[in-house]
Amino acid sequence: MVTRTRARRCVGKLGHPSAKVAMAHLWHLVVDLGAARCRLNVYRCKDCLRWHVGHTPPYSRRRT
Repeated sequence: MVTRTRARRCVGKLGHPSAKVAMAHLWHLVVDLGAARCRLNVYRCKDCLRWHVGHTPPYSRRRT
């Protein structure tokens, strides 16, 4: 059963089997699509235990 929280975190995102594969996907997004300004990062999902590429949460962004 998918909980509401898990649905919000995982549905619609690619789940990568390793951090290395997720980093390759992130590299593709930055180089090929020009997503460098989006502040994307790679993180391990607590719900599905796979690796996702997503935006850096606002509370962890450094202010410039």
